[in-house]
Amino acid sequence: PQFFAFLSRSDQGRSVIRPIAQGSTRYNVSAKRMLDACFNLPPLTEQRAIAEALSDASNAVDALDSLIEKKRNLKTALVQELLTGRGRLPGYSDTWDEMQIGEFAEVHRGSGLSRSDLVKRGAHPCILYGELFTTYNRVVTHVIGQTNQLGGRPSAWGDVLMPGSTTTSGDDLATATALLMSDVRLGGDINIIRPDLNRIDSRWLANSLTFSYRTAI
Repeated sequence: PQFFAFLSRSDQGRSVIRPIAQGSTRYNVSAKRMLDACFNLPPLTEQRAIAEALSDASNAVDALDSLIEKKRNLKTALVQELLTGRGRLPGYSDTWDEMQIGEFAEVHRGSGLSRSDLVKRGAHPCILYGELFTTYNRVVTHVIGQTNQLGGRPSAWGDVLMPGSTTTSGDDLATATALLMSDVRLGGDINIIRPDLNRIDSRWLANSLTFSYRTAI
């Protein structure tokens, strides 16, 4: 039974079931049609061996998923503690100062560039607004997009990038990326926070702007 359950959910099994399904918006398979379905079956001993191997693999995946979830929860707890100041690393006890971004950074805006300006091998690396949601994480040391266009504001090492608008929840605007590269062309609708690197670590700032806001709401 285990072997047949795995088989029926496989691509081979679906290729057998799909042609005998009836309906238009809602499909069904009758008992008679199911009885007529043909499957390629190995000997029973091999079925059992395959079922055991696949069960072991499924259990290993489930255990890995559980471990990933535990680590994700651990990271969330660590973020909430460290980026809100409720928890401190060993050796640090000074109070945190409340500052406006304008006190330690300049803010610029990206310009130009669209998806049609991207090429496979271009003269300039570039980042488009939407990629801050879909492609890049908190810290970027390698840029995928390239362009031959001169449009776009050149980055400075340590810039922190944030989307200027979103079509989803406003919470998504709290998505910051520390760009550890110079002269990357930055497209329109990107807010560029250029911190004083003698006072601010841009990696810390990107994480703080992203996670501190979201954990506070």
